[in-house]
Amino acid sequence: MYKRQCMMSGCAKCPPITFSSVLDIQADESGTRTMSVTANKRTLQKLFHNSNFSFQSFITANCPKGLEWNYVDTASAYELTFVLSFNSLDEYQEKIDALTGIEQFSSISRPQVGVKTGFTLSEPDDVMAVFAWFTDALKERTGLSDSKLLAYLSQQENELIYNGRSYKSQNNALAVSYTHLRAHETGRNLV
Repeated sequence: MYKRQCMMSGCAKCPPITFSSVLDIQADESGTRTMSVTANKRTLQKLFHNSNFSFQSFITANCPKGLEWNYVDTASAYELTFVLSFNSLDEYQEKIDALTGIEQFSSISRPQVGVKTGFTLSEPDDVMAVFAWFTDALKERTGLSDSKLLAYLSQQENELIYNGRSYKSQNNALAVSYTHLRAHETGRNLV
């Protein structure tokens, strides 16, 4: 009964497509941004009007170059993992700007005072921005407007990890500041 209501009515009772992301930066400033999507098969059937649809083909056709991806087909959902790898923060900034289509999506600055070295990184706590390519492809394929498509989407966790330490969102931003003063190191959340 629930399945029939979900498929035939105009309601959004199907489980949402969930999105999450972890930006993991190592001490040498290399790292990965791992982005995960869980798409319930019933929800996809509703979005694609029960058509003969290959989710793997959809991802293959729309995944931006430079993203590695993995696909797991479970009984009820497709679980996807996309990985953006980088060797430096400058390379990360170039890649994330290209992926989101937003110049300076990730703000990275470096202190210029005396012997103080390090970096400050800040970006919006907006998982959906890193998935703009995905949601744009969904809109194009389904013909849904932004507001109608949003009923099927859910942002989950967005996390930043630097050198093994987790930094959660504060004031709708992910941020970390790392400085090195000779033999003294500090890491702190920015407000």
